[in-house]
Amino acid sequence: MSLLQLNLTVTGVLLVGLGALHIALPAVLGWHRELAGASPISREVSYVHCYFIGLACVLWGLLPLTAGRLLIQPGPVNRLVLIGAVTFWASRLIIQLAVFNRHARQSAAWLSLSAAGTILWLYLTAIWTWTLLAQQ
Repeated sequence: MSLLQLNLTVTGVLLVGLGALHIALPAVLGWHRELAGASPISREVSYVHCYFIGLACVLWGLLPLTAGRLLIQPGPVNRLVLIGAVTFWASRLIIQLAVFNRHARQSAAWLSLSAAGTILWLYLTAIWTWTLLAQQ
């Protein structure tokens, strides 16, 4: 197994785990209490979006876990998938830096979460970019 394949496997495990964590996210963030005053449609949209973000993480994670070797092989479909992956995860990194890291000053817990999030999104973006560049 090459170093790139190993990192793709780690990426897959991280993403499947992150997706699974979305099951507990509403409870951890206290959405029942936080969204009590919101309209029913706003509450439902929040829960549905959480589900689909979790599902997207699981699916993005299953891709390198089940087809990591194939992703490294040059081809037009692989290239398009990898361009999508780089765009998706780089966008998430930008959101982390522009939106979520603003809350880091609130507490030590937020600072830790912000740092971990930044490292995670940077790692994922780097691995997907590395895989795309390996297509050359």
